[in-house]
Amino acid sequence: MTLYELADILRRDLVGRRYENQNGRIMVKFECCEVKDKIDSSILATPSGNGKTWDEAAADYARNISGKLLVFDACSKERMEFQCPTLEVKHG
Repeated sequence: MTLYELADILRRDLVGRRYENQNGRIMVKFECCEVKDKIDSSILATPSGNGKTWDEAAADYARNISGKLLVFDACSKERMEFQCPTLEVKHG
């Protein structure tokens, strides 16, 4: 499964940002998403993917979230947790 297929299955938006003053660095991540490295952990982190192109950043993000527990909307009534499979990386 690719990152884009996962986004479609979860019905979640990937957001990206280009940083003008950082050699055109592009950052990609799921909107309102954090991760737990370990299922029994209470600590959340917000990873992102970085690259010079959208595809490089998306591939980096796929590597960063593969195998981790994704937590969407962590502090709301709509909180959702999803165990991310190992994602296929086609670029980067």
